[in-house]
Amino acid sequence: METSFIVLAIAALFYILGKTADLLVVETRILGEKLKMRIFFLGIILGFLTSLPELAIGINSAAKNASEISFGNLVGGIIVLLGLILGLSAFLNRSITTDGKKSSLLPLFIYLYFPLIFGLDGSINLMEAAALIVGYGFLIFYLYKTRGNKKRAKKLRLSGAIFTKTIFLFGGSIIAIILISNLIVRLTLSLLQSFDVSPFIIGLLIYSLGTNLPEIMVTIRSWKNNVKELSLGNLIGSAAANGGIIGIVAFLNGIPVTVNAGYYLLMFFMAVLFGKFIAFYESDSALTRREGIALIAIYFIFVVVQIALV
Repeated sequence: METSFIVLAIAALFYILGKTADLLVVETRILGEKLKMRIFFLGIILGFLTSLPELAIGINSAAKNASEISFGNLVGGIIVLLGLILGLSAFLNRSITTDGKKSSLLPLFIYLYFPLIFGLDGSINLMEAAALIVGYGFLIFYLYKTRGNKKRAKKLRLSGAIFTKTIFLFGGSIIAIILISNLIVRLTLSLLQSFDVSPFIIGLLIYSLGTNLPEIMVTIRSWKNNVKELSLGNLIGSAAANGGIIGIVAFLNGIPVTVNAGYYLLMFFMAVLFGKFIAFYESDSALTRREGIALIAIYFIFVVVQIALV
């Protein structure tokens, strides 16, 4: 009975977490329009903000010596973002225009693969953590310079009262996300005492999907409002942020890594996903609905294989 209650509580908290992060995204977009930010750069910022659940869970996991949950969450989140959610975005939008240049994405994928390489010796140490944090800063600068959209968002006029409300909701959402994520970590650690399941697998298959609910909502919202560039920028920004957050978590308390068959399969599927994404990105300078289905299929095959190994 207690186990069922914990599972239901975690599910409810993930739902609230997604709703709270969705509110944060809405208020951030209002601020971006008010400040006349570029669409793609706004997507990069949204990518970091929608990764706040991962950051908060990572910090709380590090504080409780459970960093492996966060690591599984973050690397699994990359596959969720660039497989399931990007595939969903391409499917809904039918086609997402790209610049068709491999050089736009190659540095991103090289950077995102480094945490897996660093973990091959059983941990991510302080020096490797610092490299990931610094690399994240350079990557964001590179993405902005190469993919920055010159088209500016339409200026939005807000009264003083509405602008103050937006700031209040923005800050309140951030605080709520941190508090909710702390509760999720506490409940999950309690749940792990009842099941013989690896913390890495919990993070890889469960947390990675739950903490990316904001990105799913941004994808659907962008589709409804026909803002395809915002969705693509958000997903690229979120994936990049996951690499930076791994660096932050490892810098705080180090990350132990269990290297087994599942880990090597993770590396394999990550390489397949990156290779396919680059090929699709180059072809006809667009991501099509058919290519979106292929990305979704890679994600589900990955999940099935990982479950089979548990």
